[in-house]
Amino acid sequence: MRLIDESWKRHEIDLPEQDDIKEYLTPPKIFSYRESFVRFVTLVRIVKERPNANREVQKILLDEIKKLDSLIEKQNLLCDNGIDTPEQLTAFKENCKTELSEIDNVRKILRNKLKAAVRGGDEKEIYEIKEDIRLLSERMGKLRKRIRICDKIEEQKPVIDERIADCRKAFEQKIPSRNRYARAI
Repeated sequence: MRLIDESWKRHEIDLPEQDDIKEYLTPPKIFSYRESFVRFVTLVRIVKERPNANREVQKILLDEIKKLDSLIEKQNLLCDNGIDTPEQLTAFKENCKTELSEIDNVRKILRNKLKAAVRGGDEKEIYEIKEDIRLLSERMGKLRKRIRICDKIEEQKPVIDERIADCRKAFEQKIPSRNRYARAI
């Protein structure tokens, strides 16, 4: 839970004091990847922290509330790397793939050196090579995770824009019904 709180603080938008989510349901406009995810994560956080505020919107966002940690992770990747367009996302993913293949080649060389060190019996050298291999493997894991997140962002962007539009419709439909009810009294 601590990691989640720290990631929220990195790119968190202060929630409004009232339950007004209208600001995050602006009319259709093509938002950048970063804007879409920041708006959507903020909207989901408002609905999660204030469940009685707007039931119609809460129904639409029920699945996303459960996946909030994953959404925050995607938002942080976009914000940390300044990714706004599909081209920037593709370039970032390609850079990760390039770095991944370079690290893999270095790791293969180190594994060959490890075999030679094992044959030579030098314990200190064996330990150092194993440590280098471990660090490279960790870096490769992080790069693979970034590539997976990029793939998920590409898949989820249209869905997020659609969810925001659905929430906007639900929110706008709720307002006229209140006005009709208020006139009847």
